[in-house]
Amino acid sequence: MSRILLSKDLNVIKAQDGEQAIRIIEDSPIPLSHRISMVFLDLKLPKIDGLEVLSRIRLQSPTLPVVIVTGDDTPLLKDQISDHGFTALITKPLDHGQLDRLLAIHRVS
Repeated sequence: MSRILLSKDLNVIKAQDGEQAIRIIEDSPIPLSHRISMVFLDLKLPKIDGLEVLSRIRLQSPTLPVVIVTGDDTPLLKDQISDHGFTALITKPLDHGQLDRLLAIHRVS
């Protein structure tokens, strides 16, 4: 995904695990929504899972677009995460058209 976003001349901040993602979210005096336009978040992260990261994002920025990226597109998963405040869900392998539409809808450039 990083390669695709970089090919669109977008700045990418990549976290290796949930712990690092939380540090990126919380360790800056600049508000999250002023530093980041959109978050692509995998649910299965080492150390701290994606739902916990999403909860921390929502504390900092309730309206920041957060797109869940998953290989599991089942009704059960959608049920489990429906009340966590994500913007969209995209499945792996990535559909470039869907990614382009999300970026356009949220005016990420």
